[in-house]
Amino acid sequence: MAKQESIDWLLEIYEEQHAHLFRLATLLGAGPKAGEIVRDAMLALLRRRNRVVDPVERVELLREQVIHLTHPVGFRANLPVPEDGRYLALMRTVYDLPQQLGEIVVVAHYLNVFGPELSHVMRTTLRGANRRLEVALNMLRHRLGGSGDLEALSQELTAALKSLGKQIKAIPDEGIEEELRKRRRLTVGKVRAQLVFVACLVAMSLGAIGAAATRDTTDAITTSEAPDTRPLPSGGAQAAVRAVVRGMPIYYVGRTNNLLYREQRNLPSTASLPRAAVEALFTLVPNDPDYTSLWEGTVNDVRFLDATATVDLSAETYANLIKSSEHSEAAINQLVATLAETMKEPQMRVRFLADGQPAPGVFGADEGFRVPGMAQRPGLWITNPRNGDTVGTDVLRITGTTKPAYGAPVITITNLETKQKIVNVVAQTALSANPEGWLEWSVSVNLWEPGSYEVTAVGTPEKPGSDNAQVSENKVIRVS
Repeated sequence: MAKQESIDWLLEIYEEQHAHLFRLATLLGAGPKAGEIVRDAMLALLRRRNRVVDPVERVELLREQVIHLTHPVGFRANLPVPEDGRYLALMRTVYDLPQQLGEIVVVAHYLNVFGPELSHVMRTTLRGANRRLEVALNMLRHRLGGSGDLEALSQELTAALKSLGKQIKAIPDEGIEEELRKRRRLTVGKVRAQLVFVACLVAMSLGAIGAAATRDTTDAITTSEAPDTRPLPSGGAQAAVRAVVRGMPIYYVGRTNNLLYREQRNLPSTASLPRAAVEALFTLVPNDPDYTSLWEGTVNDVRFLDATATVDLSAETYANLIKSSEHSEAAINQLVATLAETMKEPQMRVRFLADGQPAPGVFGADEGFRVPGMAQRPGLWITNPRNGDTVGTDVLRITGTTKPAYGAPVITITNLETKQKIVNVVAQTALSANPEGWLEWSVSVNLWEPGSYEVTAVGTPEKPGSDNAQVSENKVIRVS
């Protein structure tokens, strides 16, 4: 008897994505039906398991299913109320938008998907999705008073929805495993019946062909040709393209200060998203040479359950790290921050093992480790461009984050060859901090002359007499 197909992979996806999908459904107005909608989405993935095999595409399918299963409930049916008073008026205005406009605002900013990804989950064209989102944001801005920049409004929406999502308690579905196993057995039985029917048709066809082959063929003209033994052209074979997980948050450590810096990276697709994130710390060199990873060694296993991750690494991985308490702390912060943001679990706890046994030194703490606070992050941070980047002679978009204590940073750009300061502006900065506690800022400038430039961002404490010193970061780029 053939071994029955396992659904462990599906249960693992459920454990990793349930809270995120439940909150998405609730933010779209599902209310008490959120759990039922997530279950229906899981059953849809079970039905398509042989057609959708890439882990990233499976998560995208679940999101798409949740969005469209929630739509008939009605956008204003059971909406959560923000506990954070800063976002109350904004979210009330969002939920007063027409349903299609309100939905696309929530989906785009809660999932942080735009362009082709947004059009895919909304089941519409790229042009249609962009147009609908543009209309929604303009209508929202008008209803909020008609002033302000759309980019700042977009950042505010992201912060509000992330904050609102945090207060939603995802209720576990106790019967999901039994239901999935039951549906899988029904599906397998149906497929087997279909296979038996097809086998009968094939047997009948082969019998007919055999009978035809035994007829008198003396009148037939026969020819003999040498077989073509030339190798197939290499272009005829399909190239294997490995799926990737796009835009995952990977934290690195500053070479000069051991603080945490994030890069959005594409990771090779694996069955376990937490493991892929941890392995990236061991294998992916940061794009910005100002950063580094403190992790070297082997990842044995990464398990994630109930907001707790257990990371089993080889014993030699810890050998150099435990020699320095400063490096140990920075390495722990790097891994915990990466896992927490990847899994969208700000309250995550991480425990370490060494070849299945308690990890040595500080890594072996029984209580594990929580997400590092703002003290382990720089006061000011340029996220784009990276140090050493080469950019074109057109509009350069400079982005970054700052701690609220420093307010809007001042951005200067200096031509290193002429020593001329060609830009000195205050960055456009969000009005309130995002869920991680940062103010996001941006500046767009035109650089027409080729050459080397230094981009500098400087943040000054807003409160007189503050203990915070002035902070700054710089990147050197090449315009060509």
